[in-house]
Amino acid sequence: TARYEAGVCVKSTERNMNSSQLLQVLCSVLDQVKVLLNSVFVSAFLSALAGAGFGVWGAQRLSSRTVRKSELLESLAEANAMIVLASVVTNEVLSIKQQHILPVCKDYFDKRESFIDARARIIAGERLEQPLQLQANFISIPPPSIPVEALRNKAYSAKRIPGRSIALVSAIDQYFFLFSHSLESRTEQIKAIRANRLAGEGLVDAYFGLDSQKGGIDSTYLDIMRAIQLYADDVAFFGVELVADLEAYTARLYEILKKISSDVPKRTTADFSEARDSGLLPPRENYESWLKGFPATES
Repeated sequence: TARYEAGVCVKSTERNMNSSQLLQVLCSVLDQVKVLLNSVFVSAFLSALAGAGFGVWGAQRLSSRTVRKSELLESLAEANAMIVLASVVTNEVLSIKQQHILPVCKDYFDKRESFIDARARIIAGERLEQPLQLQANFISIPPPSIPVEALRNKAYSAKRIPGRSIALVSAIDQYFFLFSHSLESRTEQIKAIRANRLAGEGLVDAYFGLDSQKGGIDSTYLDIMRAIQLYADDVAFFGVELVADLEAYTARLYEILKKISSDVPKRTTADFSEARDSGLLPPRENYESWLKGFPATES
């Protein structure tokens, strides 16, 4: 038993010596690692590694910022160019409307109402003090020469123009075609009336789209005059709406650019308040259906 206990004591003593030796070895290794880490070579290596990591991160951040600024500037330039083109389109249509369409259409529809009233009085047996005489107003209305195609191409090739603006350009393109076609149709119809040498009741019926004594109604010229008014208003309305839409868009771009750059180009704007106040522009109520389908939203 004594030997067993001595054996146990001897074994315990050997185990304690091994632990002490292991601790000494670990301390020695740690001292060597510490010396290595504090060496000039390792310090330079770690510094270079850290510098490279932060350098890549900084370069990526700078590159991303530069790309973002470039995209915003491109978007601003595209929108500014479209505002200029849309303003030119709208101003020319408004000019044609004011100088030609309004006076020609007013003369036409006022005379039409007078002839309708006079004819009703004659049918009722009333004798007119003066016989009806028609002086048809066949004055030429100049066709527009506006850059709708340039506006369309700019809009469809732009990378970051709001979807609502694209829809407005599409509407302008469509109604400009119909406006131009209606002016051409009026010119052709005037030629046809003159070629048929219409006069008297026949001219009145064809000119105003009234019931003919021979039966039937030829409302071709009447429909054309209505279409000219309608499509001129459509182009003007959607043109102004497009300008307002793009101005709101460039305002947002401008605010974003000011936060990342001190050198920001100016925004392009247009003022149609005079045309609106004078009644030259149609009321928005006429386009409620379209406006509900394409509500203005932040983009």
